Amino acid sequence: MRRAALAPFVGLEAWVAATTGYLLGLLGIAAVRGLEDAAPPEGEPLKVVVIVPAHDEQHGLPATLGYLAEQDYPAERLEVIVIADNCTDATATAGRDAGVEVWERTDDDRGKGQVLAWAIERVWEQRPDTEAIAIVDADCRPLPDLISALERPLRGGAPAAQAIYDVLNAEASPTAALRWAAFALKHRVRPRGRVALGLSAGLFGTGMAFRADLLKALPWDAFSVAEDIQYHLHLAEFGARVAYVHDSMIRSAMPTTGDKGHRQQLRWESGNARLAREYAPRLIASGLRRRDANLTLAGVELVLLPQSLLGPLNVVCLLAAGVLRSRRLALMAVATTAGQAFYVLAGLRLVDAPPNVFRALLSAPRLVADKLGIFARIARGRGTNQWLRTDREPVTEPPVAVEVS
Repeated sequence: MRRAALAPFVGLEAWVAATTGYLLGLLGIAAVRGLEDAAPPEGEPLKVVVIVPAHDEQHGLPATLGYLAEQDYPAERLEVIVIADNCTDATATAGRDAGVEVWERTDDDRGKGQVLAWAIERVWEQRPDTEAIAIVDADCRPLPDLISALERPLRGGAPAAQAIYDVLNAEASPTAALRWAAFALKHRVRPRGRVALGLSAGLFGTGMAFRADLLKALPWDAFSVAEDIQYHLHLAEFGARVAYVHDSMIRSAMPTTGDKGHRQQLRWESGNARLAREYAPRLIASGLRRRDANLTLAGVELVLLPQSLLGPLNVVCLLAAGVLRSRRLALMAVATTAGQAFYVLAGLRLVDAPPNVFRALLSAPRLVADKLGIFARIARGRGTNQWLRTDREPVTEPPVAVEVS
């Protein structure tokens, strides 16, 4: 009877341990291998079109276009096109006032993936000499060298490239600082470990670029609320790997309170859950059959537990160990708790996180509580399958130089 009661908790703790071990492995590889700069490619810079999907972004769009206007890329080889999607404000006017091409889209089939598919097909029709397409969200702030940094690996032969996606306002509140920490672990530590193993860096939704021949061979067909992750899974099945651009970044202001960030988190976690159910078994099985580590791990990463669940699950297992008097389960829970703490602290140290990010970790329980509510809602079938607007504070500061580690 005791063994039967203990079995599910041992299985749960094994899942937690596997997630923690995988992340610690990536951290160790990232720390040991370091980052390497590729040799500058030969030839003329590619002709790049930057697509800026925008839905009711009249206030934030001008600043983003101002950053794109300051890119250190040959002007004759670069064009910015704003996609004003189902807008009810003056987004299209704001884009035209900034001097860029604006394409207006009105369609009941809404979502960022749908917008990108529509825009990419129109690029082929109206800009047939385009050699690469970059995606920059309308609320983001690219560094002046972003397009140059993304184009270099593409010209060198990489089918796709992803730059660092960072939080702009980490100093604004503990909530924003915790989001900086989450982004740093997901967008810096984990990709560094993966690319050191020769695997794909992944896609983060903005600050990404693709060669034209890739997008023509594998048209954009990701329409979930986690369209970037979904298209990356399609790339993995296709056999294409994303290069990691560690020497430039794109930044975005994040919500400064948990209430403002709730809808964004609900969208992200709902999308992740659906993709895990739909893709993980197939990708893992296919990857093992094809002996393709990149494909296998793309599936494995879908079923990794998020940081916000690891701690609570360890607490549950510790309580169960006490009730069921299992020393083995208790030791497992203690070990994985220590492993998670080490991963977070050492990972943030690796990427030179600012002091306020470390201080913000003290307020993590509040964020975890909110995330547990989101996971419970998804488990009850009350997630979301549609794009939800995120409330953000306006950012009006001029472009500044940022040191990228």
